[in-house]
Amino acid sequence: MASDRRYPPIDRFGFRHEEVARSADTWRSQAAVIRGVDLEALEHVSCPSSRVASALRTAAVAARNATAAVAERLEALGMTLHRLRIDSDSEDRAVATPFTDLAGR
Repeated sequence: MASDRRYPPIDRFGFRHEEVARSADTWRSQAAVIRGVDLEALEHVSCPSSRVASALRTAAVAARNATAAVAERLEALGMTLHRLRIDSDSEDRAVATPFTDLAGR
């Protein structure tokens, strides 16, 4: 495989700890944002006999489940990335395991 001359050759894998920390913090903070999405109005739509109101209430349940799942994933990824930053030098293989475990979800 020919090398791309635009980029210098890389002798080994590496990353900047401050970039990893920023990414982990961003994922974890976005998990909190997603958890804070207010679906209350959808769950309490008036006109209970209306098909539209019923659909909105059903959508609220699905949206609540989806936002909870996304927030949980972001939190888990952020925490895993934070651990990677801390432990990268001494426990490289052990820290990668949670990433592999998340792939099947």
